[in-house]
Amino acid sequence: MEKTNTLKTASLILITLGVIETCILVLAIIEKFSFSGGSIFYIYFGYRLLKKDSTHYRYINFWFQALLSLLLAGVLICIVTLIQILTVDNFHVSLGVNYYYILLIITYATIVISLVYFLKHPNTLHDLNLKDKGFKKNTLYLGKTKLIVISVFSIIFTILMTGIHLINNPYEKAKQEIINNKDINNNLGIISSISLLSTSIMNWNAELRVKVIGEKNTGYYYVDIDPDRTVNITIYNYEKKIRQKNISAIIAPMKSESTLLQTKDNNIVLIETSFEPSHKKTGDISPIVNIGEIEWVLDDRAHSGMFSINAIPNGNPGKLSYFGNSLSTVLINSKLDDEYKQFNVKDYKKIILRFWRYSTSNPSKTHNCLGSLVVEYRLDNKEWKSKMVYCGRHKSNTPKWTESNLEFDLQNNSLLEFRLDYEYPPNTRIDETAVYLIDDLQIIGIKK
Repeated sequence: MEKTNTLKTASLILITLGVIETCILVLAIIEKFSFSGGSIFYIYFGYRLLKKDSTHYRYINFWFQALLSLLLAGVLICIVTLIQILTVDNFHVSLGVNYYYILLIITYATIVISLVYFLKHPNTLHDLNLKDKGFKKNTLYLGKTKLIVISVFSIIFTILMTGIHLINNPYEKAKQEIINNKDINNNLGIISSISLLSTSIMNWNAELRVKVIGEKNTGYYYVDIDPDRTVNITIYNYEKKIRQKNISAIIAPMKSESTLLQTKDNNIVLIETSFEPSHKKTGDISPIVNIGEIEWVLDDRAHSGMFSINAIPNGNPGKLSYFGNSLSTVLINSKLDDEYKQFNVKDYKKIILRFWRYSTSNPSKTHNCLGSLVVEYRLDNKEWKSKMVYCGRHKSNTPKWTESNLEFDLQNNSLLEFRLDYEYPPNTRIDETAVYLIDDLQIIGIKK
């Protein structure tokens, strides 16, 4: 190998890596997924190496030796995790094999090792007028002392990343908490099997995803173990759907299926419904009109009667790409049939929109307004305006039906439209049990 080749090779690897990571970063911004990396900094440092800048060489040399240490720490964490899992009795492993992810790790590890090798190569040192210490190829030209230092830092990184979970087996703790959990036993019956589907330990927090098989049902859970060993278990799916009916539900529908009814105070009920499909075709949710990619559907958990409508029939998908997109959107029709028509409000000074809502859609205990329902309106085909955002509730809070009552000043306009949009939370956890229910809808016109 020519003397200039190793320096150029290291530079080109850095530049190529920077270009690829920059492209992925742009794609991550567009598609809304998580990504971090050296990006344009690698391009800059690769360029400086081509210029034989010894100062920048020292920075990038140190950085990739640190990455090598982190890489070894990752290997140590995998070994410790495997030992911990295998020492738990009757705790099965069903980790899915993501070949793309494995290939990505192997590729990145190869790049890190190759760059350490080329950066410390005698030819590179010669081109940068740096002293060659005569280290051998089998130590990546680092020398035994440096390899020992990198190994020690790998152990330190392992301890820093795993914390208390390094000496207290989180998988044994998770198993015991699952076995002793009253809700799990009530919903699944006697537990026969627990399988680990995924696991990670970051910032001293252990996050597990498990499949629990019982005599009555199979449940899928997230198990979070905090540094203080506090365990939080969250259901995100059942194989046999469990319908938790609200015990306060009124059996008789509160609202009739009707339009243009006069009230006692001579105002007009423009439309009202409790979404009972007894005299409709199957699945009809009129006057709600689906215009989004994900359709609202009838649900058998009701505030009154037998049915409500659910804005998220498949729960929260755990995809960041859903955040900020209007995927679950509906209009409210002024008629109880398939033909959509705006509300004619020229004879009214105000309109009141009432409905009851029920939510378990907020994935966060700390952020109080995720998994929300947005109520919008527009007058005379002008721009849509936001009227209210009804925040989702976390399922750990006591679920309850809440009445919503909104008043719209018409300002002498003749046409009114309502649009409801469910906002998917920016969360990577799937929760197929999450709901956002609407029932007992009523729209009243206040006469001039």
